[in-house]
Amino acid sequence: MKKILLFAIFIFLVSILNAQEKDPIKGEKILNISRGVCLSLKSIEYEVHQKPARGRSSKHWPFIKAKIYQQRADVKDVNFDKALIYAHGTMKLNRRESEFKFSYNGDKIELQRNKRQAVKRVNAVNRESTAAIFGQHLTMLRIRPYMEEKTYRSPSRVFYLGKEFKNGGDTYKIQCEYDMYFQVGDSKSSSKRTFIDIWWINTMTFLPVAYSDNVVYKDISIVSVNKEKPISFFSVVSKKEKVKDYNSAELEKEMHKNVLLEENSVAPKWRSVSQDGKEFSSDNLKGKVVLLDFWGTWCGPCIVAMPNIEAIHNSFKNRKDVVVIGISAGEKKPNAAENYFTEKGYTYIHIPKGDEIAKKFKVKVYPTVYIIDKNGKIVDAAAGYNEERDTKRFKQVIQQHL
Repeated sequence: MKKILLFAIFIFLVSILNAQEKDPIKGEKILNISRGVCLSLKSIEYEVHQKPARGRSSKHWPFIKAKIYQQRADVKDVNFDKALIYAHGTMKLNRRESEFKFSYNGDKIELQRNKRQAVKRVNAVNRESTAAIFGQHLTMLRIRPYMEEKTYRSPSRVFYLGKEFKNGGDTYKIQCEYDMYFQVGDSKSSSKRTFIDIWWINTMTFLPVAYSDNVVYKDISIVSVNKEKPISFFSVVSKKEKVKDYNSAELEKEMHKNVLLEENSVAPKWRSVSQDGKEFSSDNLKGKVVLLDFWGTWCGPCIVAMPNIEAIHNSFKNRKDVVVIGISAGEKKPNAAENYFTEKGYTYIHIPKGDEIAKKFKVKVYPTVYIIDKNGKIVDAAAGYNEERDTKRFKQVIQQHL
């Protein structure tokens, strides 16, 4: 009886400790203070070291070291918040390291991915074209709360997880959970997916100094705050460098060459086994129009796209000459993609562990979609996903090649 009583007391104490370690009230209070501090910033300069989260494949997520300056301004948000930005650094992916620098002055964006190349400059950008031009690694490199109008967005739940020493000081470890609901195909039902951000907020400044979302981890060192720069600062062009001007469509097309195989080229040969044990290959799919969607459970835009991929499958499910295939890659946990696909009830073909196929198709951005005609040629491709544009476009392209 005494042992049972002691065990009950132990369980009670553990539950109290767990409640203290995951405190929603304290978490919300700390986050609100940090929100206020971030919203008061006029400008901030910081260094960020980004790497794949623990266990995440470095084949898809690069190591980045960069110095970034952001300055609040009344400008259009083109994926860098309502702020001017200047950034320069290095990116290392698959043992290849390259320098980059980019800027946005409220009117033009300038980007140089390699110091031997000309600076690419474009006017009249929007969020879609910027995301396509920069790719997800550079687009998401900045620390969002510093200049966001809606700092930390609106979490469904917030928890305080205790204190940790980070980047030379004590921090509050805060977990933000975001519930997202997605329509399943053409049905009225929806499915829920929860995404988690972890922020380490300095106990003295209440500014975030580290971040993780289970895909990447970022260490942040603040250099200065509220030291404003003239508009001329926000340009990567020097006297020695060449500049090439583009409109957004021209630059988007050129940048896609780096992350997509060319249209009208023959698709790479591949062979693999689906989740339900059936063999598929480029050879046995000849004579069919094939949509390949490269995705991962770790990729938020992929999850958003999947119900619409299911809808495309349903639109052509009665045709034997159309095949929709999802190919998952970059998974951290065994069977994560298989379990997610089954849980959501998707009915198109799923090929798991498709890292080698993704490599053959030059996939660097997720999701990436290819449409291949009956002769095995690539007739359309998209890196990233835009719901309004891409779902309609993919259906039209498939229909045109039947």
